[in-house]
Amino acid sequence: MTRWITGLPLVALVVLLILYAPFWACLIVVVAVAVLCGVEFISLAVPGATKSDKILCAFFCALHTVLIVFVVMLPQIIVAGHNTTTRSLEASRFCVLSEIL
Repeated sequence: MTRWITGLPLVALVVLLILYAPFWACLIVVVAVAVLCGVEFISLAVPGATKSDKILCAFFCALHTVLIVFVVMLPQIIVAGHNTTTRSLEASRFCVLSEIL
């Protein structure tokens, strides 16, 4: 029950983030979550992990996330650049952000 109570507001925040936040804000949130997940994972996988291990894992999680975002985004940016109607740009933005999250 605690997970549901915590999860429902987070789902609402993610939907609002996708629909209304600028892309850079979405990217910052996604990278921050990836860094936190990486630190949590290294703490669970290697109980004696040092601070430098955690920092290194966080760095590579952030780097991996940014690379994946731009690999996913590149075709969408190209398509959105050729189709300049507002509706298609909004649809493209929603598709990109939902794929990223």
